[in-house]
Amino acid sequence: MQPGLSNGRNASQAGVLGSSTCWRVVPIDGKGDGVVATRPIRRGERIMAESPLLVVEKCNFVLTPSVITHAVDGLPPSAKAAFFELSQNEKKYGAQKTAEGVWRTNAYPIADGRQVGGRFPCISRINHACVANAHVAWDKLHQRETVHATKSIAAGEEVTVSYLEPGMDREERQACLQSKFGFECACALCTLTGSALEVSDARQRRIHEIDAVSEVCPDGRSAHPEMVRLVSEKLKLFRLEGLPEEWGHMDMVCAFARSCRDNNFAAAHRWMRRAIEASRTILGDDSHTVRELEALLHA
Repeated sequence: MQPGLSNGRNASQAGVLGSSTCWRVVPIDGKGDGVVATRPIRRGERIMAESPLLVVEKCNFVLTPSVITHAVDGLPPSAKAAFFELSQNEKKYGAQKTAEGVWRTNAYPIADGRQVGGRFPCISRINHACVANAHVAWDKLHQRETVHATKSIAAGEEVTVSYLEPGMDREERQACLQSKFGFECACALCTLTGSALEVSDARQRRIHEIDAVSEVCPDGRSAHPEMVRLVSEKLKLFRLEGLPEEWGHMDMVCAFARSCRDNNFAAAHRWMRRAIEASRTILGDDSHTVRELEALLHA
């Protein structure tokens, strides 16, 4: 078992225990180890915040096996042992664990210059669900990975995050998960059958279509003329699919930009307030994104 962070939305130090623990690592049937809540966790609460155990950077824009191996070999013995305790996609990389296999099965992307991914001691143990109850994101201001609850989580319930972007039907999701991670998802969305599955897949394809014609464009100059309508439709599709509306926080910024361009400033203000609240829920009050959006609102 490993202790977790529980400092609420404003936890500001990675790797430091909060006033109480709210999760632990336990075996999950059919999934290996996973994370479960040890007490009720409220929506928007910060569950974890961790600095990366290891960051690997691309060499000449390519992440080669030798680069990964060299980085892992440079870890202290205890950290290296912790690294190899994580699972590996055996279907793709074989039963014998390798630095590349463990890395590519568990690493999270971090958007920080040349750095392309990080392996986290506890966050990397959180299992996937297409309909997840938590959101994982890189906090570039504090150089850490954070996990926030996107809905209320009961004591004893598994904490899950999505490894995939929305907009993929079940066949696409399963193929991607099998290829990258070597497992089949059995979440509420993936176990639908018959007409319910057909409706779900149609919604996911529509989300993909909207994303294809929409761009994140805070300045509004390249915003699609129908951006506000498209964002409203996408958020509705999220709700119908049981996905967190907060995943569309940057789409809300696009709707803000388009509303400004259309001189509808009352609507623009509403969209930005909505984007800020969504960002707070999945990123925390202290995130760089929340601060930037608040500054933009009051500019």
